[in-house]
Amino acid sequence: MSIKPEEYLQAQSFALPASGPATELSSAEQSFISKYVGGDVALALETQRHDPAAQTLPLPAEPPIAEDGGGQPPLEPSLLERLKEAPTVQMVAFYLDSQVYLIPTMAVSEVLRYVPPVLLPMAPDYVAGVINLRGKVTPLLYLEDLLTTPRTVRSENRFIIICSYKGLQVGLIFDKVHTMYTFRQEQIMWDVEARIGASAEYICGLVDVDENILGVVSVDMIIDKVLQD
Repeated sequence: MSIKPEEYLQAQSFALPASGPATELSSAEQSFISKYVGGDVALALETQRHDPAAQTLPLPAEPPIAEDGGGQPPLEPSLLERLKEAPTVQMVAFYLDSQVYLIPTMAVSEVLRYVPPVLLPMAPDYVAGVINLRGKVTPLLYLEDLLTTPRTVRSENRFIIICSYKGLQVGLIFDKVHTMYTFRQEQIMWDVEARIGASAEYICGLVDVDENILGVVSVDMIIDKVLQD
């Protein structure tokens, strides 16, 4: 079972928490800034703190179970390790074009309507830019560049999933929310490299939902790429 997108959206509060003061940068944020953020961009970020009155969409805490078949600490366990240990895993399903993907809600802090970022000319093409989201340096990434095919035209009528790992907060740009699921551990196929080869670079698992195989996006691998590029 799953909840319908309209039910999910209607159940959410669109009020944002008040902006807080900027906090000390994590080592991951400092690394990102040193690579891509010049003085002019840093100044723009300081004046462009986003409080997206823009309708934040907090994720539901307990979506129903899906049917079968259907600063960072140096020793921080990977998200994948934590997901494998959980008896059930909550995930948000979303669209890129007509394809549906999944992201574990364990990595997700909120879902926002698209906000325009400050551009970073020296960053890789998959980096749309960066925003100051309530005092946190937040790169925005084009998910299609990492999972499917880069687009020649980028629409702003989209959404952003905010995720955090290794001290870096990122926004993953996608087309629209599909629905929410909770899967039992035995429903998820982890370590899928042997099954789907090179195309699994940013996919850490597969789930059969109503005879459709959906990929689980690896937030770990995506943030590692941002920090390493």
